[in-house]
Amino acid sequence: TSPQQNTPPLSEVPQDSGSLSSKIMNITYELYVSDAAAGSRFYSLKKIDENGTTVINKNPFLDNIGVANGIHFFNQKLGFISITNASNGGLTFKQIKLKNTGDYDYLQIPYEDNGHYIMKVSKGSQSDSDTDYIIYRSKDLGQTWTKQ
Repeated sequence: TSPQQNTPPLSEVPQDSGSLSSKIMNITYELYVSDAAAGSRFYSLKKIDENGTTVINKNPFLDNIGVANGIHFFNQKLGFISITNASNGGLTFKQIKLKNTGDYDYLQIPYEDNGHYIMKVSKGSQSDSDTDYIIYRSKDLGQTWTKQ
């Protein structure tokens, strides 16, 4: 079967300001709002490359609603969207679970540092996330996280 079966044509894909994207080499991963209600959003993920556009995941937040705070793919396999990560190019995601966060509950998109992934966790999206945060480190491509 074609990966584009059962996906809406581009004219039906909402194109609003809530879209976020990450580009790696010649591939763009775009997280777009597929539905919204009462200030929360449902998202889908599409992949844009030389073969065109394909919706690759209609439920990257595992049935959770909210507002996405970011997306970043480090390569064609490893990507992060808000509180979820994928190791298979965005086909499936799993929720990032952290221990010992206390009042710190706002996960920022990780960055890479010498082969490790570093994630800042702050006290909500409105806090001073530049100075008031805790750090978690992953040595296994985001599968597990250790507080620093």
